[in-house]
Amino acid sequence: MCRGKNVLNQKSELQKALSKHKEKQLMNQVKEHRETPELERAIAERARRIEQAGQPTEAIDPATNPTLQEIRARLRHTAPSPAASAH
Repeated sequence: MCRGKNVLNQKSELQKALSKHKEKQLMNQVKEHRETPELERAIAERARRIEQAGQPTEAIDPATNPTLQEIRARLRHTAPSPAASAH
């Protein structure tokens, strides 16, 4: 009686390829970790965080920023008008 069970507990071709790929990725990570000194990794990480923190501020439209609009309104009220300086 043969039921088609895998009696040798072998992996399929896809499973073999996946495990080989994961092993290769792990080896690359270990290699990168050994090649990059700790200080360089810290500097690169900090630069990445600063870059990510700076991006959202550039995307804000000044016309829709309520704080910026409020400051502009105050400046208009406190600035001397051209008609007042002419007298």
